[in-house]
Amino acid sequence: MQFSSRQTAQSLMPHIPPPQYSEDDEALAYFNPIIRSPPPKLWIVRDEMGVSAQEISDCSEIIEISDECATFDAKGGIVWDKERLREIPVWKKRVDY
Repeated sequence: MQFSSRQTAQSLMPHIPPPQYSEDDEALAYFNPIIRSPPPKLWIVRDEMGVSAQEISDCSEIIEISDECATFDAKGGIVWDKERLREIPVWKKRVDY
């Protein structure tokens, strides 16, 4: 598609401000995420028998692990509050590049 002027073409484009990055994000932007990221957190489901508590006790020195905010329902399905996403142990703010 051709336009008669640059101004005409620009008038059709939405104005979207550039994203703002923290200094850490800028400094590490070109590193592979596997190299620069800490090990992932492990989020398991809390159970009534205490298996999740035992797993946390056994594994907490090796990996960050939590059973907060997730339980089993009567049918064995996993239940967690989707309205409180920022409270789950594995939530983190995404950086858009």
